Amino acid sequence: IGDSIVRGSDRRFCGRSRETRMVVCLPGARVSDVSERVQKILKREGEEPDVVVHIGTNDIVRKRDEVLKEEFRELGGKLRRRTKRVTISGLLPVPRDSESRNEMRWRINAWLRDWCSGQGFKFLD
Repeated sequence: IGDSIVRGSDRRFCGRSRETRMVVCLPGARVSDVSERVQKILKREGEEPDVVVHIGTNDIVRKRDEVLKEEFRELGGKLRRRTKRVTISGLLPVPRDSESRNEMRWRINAWLRDWCSGQGFKFLD
């Protein structure tokens, strides 16, 4: 589940297993958008689905660290109630981003790494 960066990854990720895997691309999505939709997205995905989430890059421009962390906590709570098998992908660098955005991305990724460990989630850096 992710923003536009996951577009097209279904060819590689799903391959011949399209009946057991899916990619959900939500262009322009922010953490709060995924949080609002995650229950519906996972509704028919079995008892303990593996979920990989790549989201947050679109939030860097608009939100302070603490607001973004709270939104990740909310999303994490919803995911945890649905499955224990969660992987959160770190925020990727964006070409031509400012130094302040890169610093925020670094801080959020450092926080996500620790937070995921505490939640029993995997973190993909």
